[in-house]
Amino acid sequence: MSFRISKARVTFRAVRNASKGSGRLYRCFRTVSTSTKRGPSLSDITHPHPRVNRLLREYLAKMEQESADLPNSLQQPGYQVKQSLPRKDRIFVNNSINLGKVDVLGFDYDYTLVSYTHKMEGLIYSMAKDYLIEHSGYPSEMKTRRMYDPRFAVRGLAVDVDRGWVLKLSYIHQIALRTVFCGRRRLSKEEVVAAYGDGAHVSPQYRNNHMKPLLDLFALSEACLVADVLDYLNELNIHHDRQAVVEDVLQAISHVHTSGEMHKTVVRDPPTYMLPSPHLRETLMRFRDVGKKLFLCSNSNFEYVSGGLQFLLGADWQEFFDVVIVSAGKPGFYTSNRPFRQVDKRTGKIRWTEVTTLEKGKVYSHGSLEGLTKLTGWQGPRVLYIGDQIWADLVGGRRNQGWRTGAVIRELEYELVVQQSKKYRQYAHQAVTVTELLRLVQEEMEKIRTEADVRVSDGLEEYLRYLQTEMSKMFNANFGSVFRSGGEPTLFAFSLRRYADLYLSKLENFRFYSPMHRFYPQRGISMPHDPYIPAIGRPPPATGDEKASGGQEWASVGINAVPEDKTSRKEGRAGVSSVSCMAGGTRRRQDS
Repeated sequence: MSFRISKARVTFRAVRNASKGSGRLYRCFRTVSTSTKRGPSLSDITHPHPRVNRLLREYLAKMEQESADLPNSLQQPGYQVKQSLPRKDRIFVNNSINLGKVDVLGFDYDYTLVSYTHKMEGLIYSMAKDYLIEHSGYPSEMKTRRMYDPRFAVRGLAVDVDRGWVLKLSYIHQIALRTVFCGRRRLSKEEVVAAYGDGAHVSPQYRNNHMKPLLDLFALSEACLVADVLDYLNELNIHHDRQAVVEDVLQAISHVHTSGEMHKTVVRDPPTYMLPSPHLRETLMRFRDVGKKLFLCSNSNFEYVSGGLQFLLGADWQEFFDVVIVSAGKPGFYTSNRPFRQVDKRTGKIRWTEVTTLEKGKVYSHGSLEGLTKLTGWQGPRVLYIGDQIWADLVGGRRNQGWRTGAVIRELEYELVVQQSKKYRQYAHQAVTVTELLRLVQEEMEKIRTEADVRVSDGLEEYLRYLQTEMSKMFNANFGSVFRSGGEPTLFAFSLRRYADLYLSKLENFRFYSPMHRFYPQRGISMPHDPYIPAIGRPPPATGDEKASGGQEWASVGINAVPEDKTSRKEGRAGVSSVSCMAGGTRRRQDS
């Protein structure tokens, strides 16, 4: 017996105008698939065993019907304490945090207090390319033949320095086979397996010794330049050592960040390179008005920080901060014992006199976490530090002083828009259904598996991979979501889950919350063996579901958010949740 699930086989066009009307989004992930290629068919998947065949028939019919009847939003109706915030304006929570017990808030500068346009990445790319031509002897024709492409890369990638490949790692150090590029050419599965083995896995030692992580948005220009230089040399059949080329590019990028020329260019023309932040002043004032202390700790120099904050906050920008630290040298700031040095605000030069107090209105450079704690008394969970770079900004303060931490992830805003699109939700719903079906048919099959068993499982897994690939391409055609690598969280997402108590798309989102707000994550199921315990007034899962899914109603299918099941629609605002993209996809948590 066979049956057709026509709507389950429809290949949906990726969303083109998802961000219309949603304000200014960080758009480096606008590259989407326009392929009309059909996915694998489910119509021929049958099984001779009647119980297995019944499951197949019922679930595939359910998938066809419910995919057509999805609600208009991932946010389900229910009791609302107040008007629900758009997801792009929310703060997402990994760990409980009470802002009322936070006395001190610290901020990074780049991509935290200030956000940049794509022209900033283009500027870094162009300056580094010029350095390669002028100082490393690369062909001058490369100056006009290759330009920065904001659609190429995403945050959280890695460069295999030995091979010159740009790739994406999951949290278990597995390489996503579709996301390995040599230049602008996507490598085949066979090429990736030949290099890394059947599991496409790299050890932590290999990653640390042979790979360069691309951890922030500044690194997008780095990934693009590595790919473009190698692509150009391959195109012209110019003999080269890929490792040497990568090292040259990394040196050129480092020169751009340390020479000061990039900073001077940006300060001369802030509107070209900086996004306006009309609510930043209001956001900082809300914290100051309730007596909280604010400090700035940035790796950038004083002239650069001052020029940007004058553009965003006005000439009185220092009035918002009790302590200003520049050229901090994070992450070394958290482990060193360097003394603080006062900066002459008129000349920008560093004074040699001893610093025994940190005073408002003055500017300091260098220093250390140990010195900051000693001179201010700020320590432990009373401090919330917010930055964009997990390893440079957040890890040190959390590990060494127990600071609470927050991450600003600008591209989160666009990813949330994609998740809300109808096509993405249809794919996501089908992926959840297919995953649940895979679990159920395994329960019904005999211990000794037959050819029919294998054929059914392989067919469903193939379709699930197809759905995951299509969802991935909706975020970025080359590398997919920042948070997902196939069916697993990325290494970046895992680190975000581990080291950030909360995360948000922009700092101004705090203005929608009380400065005394208490954030609670919605844990759901912590481990697969934990029992399902519904909230009061929420019915338990249907008979059989709990056994088949190990107590979990949500499937780990490699998606960032899927529609709530029908039982969750009776919940209040606390029931508006998303599949965790940080811890394997089975954990549900509240947004705020």
